[in-house]
Amino acid sequence: MMASCKRSSACVALGLALLFAPRTGSGQNASDLQGQRGLYVWESADSVHVHWITPQARPGVLRVTARGEAQDFTSPAGAAHHVALRKPRGDSYVLAVGDTAPGDQLTIFSRLLPASVNRAAPDSLYIFGDTHGEYESVRAVLRNAGLIDDQARWSGGRKQLVFLGDITDRGAEVTRLLWLIYRLEREAKAAGGAVDVLLGNHELMVMLGDLRYVHANEQKLAELHGISYQQILNPQRAVLGRWLVSKPPVMKVGDLLLVHGGVSSDYAGETVQTLARKMTGHFEHELFIAHVDTTKKVRVDSAYYAEWNDFIWGPRSVFWYRGYMESDTLAAELNGVLASFGADAMVVGHTPAPTIHVRYGGKLIAAHPRRPGTELLLVTGQGERRRLHRIVANGPPQSIAPK
Repeated sequence: MMASCKRSSACVALGLALLFAPRTGSGQNASDLQGQRGLYVWESADSVHVHWITPQARPGVLRVTARGEAQDFTSPAGAAHHVALRKPRGDSYVLAVGDTAPGDQLTIFSRLLPASVNRAAPDSLYIFGDTHGEYESVRAVLRNAGLIDDQARWSGGRKQLVFLGDITDRGAEVTRLLWLIYRLEREAKAAGGAVDVLLGNHELMVMLGDLRYVHANEQKLAELHGISYQQILNPQRAVLGRWLVSKPPVMKVGDLLLVHGGVSSDYAGETVQTLARKMTGHFEHELFIAHVDTTKKVRVDSAYYAEWNDFIWGPRSVFWYRGYMESDTLAAELNGVLASFGADAMVVGHTPAPTIHVRYGGKLIAAHPRRPGTELLLVTGQGERRRLHRIVANGPPQSIAPK
C-alpha cells in the first residue's frame, strides 16, 4: 500500500492527515508534534542528516545549536524535509525543527552513556513492561507517577525507571516515544536518577528488517522520508538505532533480575555482564551487519551462525523466552536461574497478561499488561520487605498482593 502511493500529492495529504490527526486528550502543542513525530536523524563520519515532517506542505526550518552558536537552515516547500550539514563539534548539539519557526528542541548526544547492567536498589524503582508506541498512555502514566511534569520533562529526581523493551512496533507513535525516552535518560541522569532501557525482541526485529508489526502511521513516516522503516533504527548510522543497540539484554537492580522475555536455564552460569558482552559481540559481528545492510555478503561457519541465531531468535533466548509465563511447573528452573545470578526475583515483559501480577510465590513479576503502556510497576524495598504497586494514568498506586 505504501509503495503504490509513490510520493504523489494525494498520498502526502493522506499521510499528513493520518500523522497529525487530533488525538483526544493529548494536550500537545504544535511544536511537540513537529519536533518529535517523524524526526529521523542519521550521521556519517563528518555529516548529520536531519529529516522531519510538518503538518502542512511548506518550507521547513531547522536550527542547529552547538557550543552556544546557532545556525539556521531551510528546506524547500513540502511535507517531508531533509537538511544535511557538517557534523557539529563537541559532545552534543541541539536541533529545533518546524515550518515557519524552530519548534520543539531536542539535544542529540555524540557519545552514548555507558550501559548499566548492575544498579543498587533505589528507594523507588519503576518498571515499564512493553509499551509498543503508546506515547500518550506512557506519558499519562509517568505523569501520574510523578516521574515527569506537564511538559514531559523529568521530575523524578533520584528515582529509577526501567523500560523492559518492546518500545517499538504495534503502536502508532513509536518514534515519538523513543525520542521521549532518549531525552528523559539524560534529564534523569542530570537529576541524580536513572532511566534505563533493555532490548526486546521487537527492537531486534525492526533492526533486522522484520517489519510485519510496524503500525501504518510509522510506516507512513518512513514512506514520506523515502526510506525503509528499518533505516530509522539502523544501528550503524541512525541516532536512535545506535542508542538502542547499546542497551543491554538483562540487568540487575538490587536483588531483582530484569529482562524482556525471561532468563532460561540455558543462561545459568552467566552474569549480566557476560550477557551484555556476548550481545555486543554478536551485534558487532559482520553477520549482524549483513542483516542490517543486505548489500553486504558474509560467510560464517555453521557453529557461529547457530550460536548467533539462538541468541537473537531462539525461543529460549532472553528476548523470546515465555516458559515461566506459560507454565506454573518451572519453579526449579526459575529458582536455579535466580540463584545463579544472585537474584531474589525476576521481572519480565514480553508475554501479555490481564494486569501486572506475581507468580511462583513472588519469584516472578509479570510486568506486561494486555494493554501496552497502561500500567507501571513500582517496587519499594527488597526481599521480605519488598512491596509492589501498580500505577495507572489516574488515581493513587494500587497494591499488588503477593501470591
